[in-house]
Amino acid sequence: METTSAHAHSVVPTRSFDELRVGDILRAPCLTLTPAHAAVFTTVVAEGHPIPRLAGDVLVSQLEVSCRFLASRVNPGDTLYPLLIVTALQPLGINGVVTTRATIHNQNRELVLSGQRKYLLRR
Repeated sequence: METTSAHAHSVVPTRSFDELRVGDILRAPCLTLTPAHAAVFTTVVAEGHPIPRLAGDVLVSQLEVSCRFLASRVNPGDTLYPLLIVTALQPLGINGVVTTRATIHNQNRELVLSGQRKYLLRR
């Protein structure tokens, strides 16, 4: 089971395609939902994951996002812990495709979202 420690979910340093390895774990900062978050759907579908927000000059594009909500609800007061695991790396010229498994657990360590994301990163 993935950790739900706030300390473990700190800011991830920017890494290029060539600096990533299959099996790398990328934890985004945890977030405790407030009533205001109900209107911000992108937070719940993992837009806070570390690659798009922290990749800076190395992110070229998000190529694919698929996810499945596994919890019946996510409520204000719940703390969410987003995590990506690098599952595949495909060099592509001056760039590379990074495939990740995405998960979000709540404060009770229940898996509330699972999916896959693909990014095109600079090498």
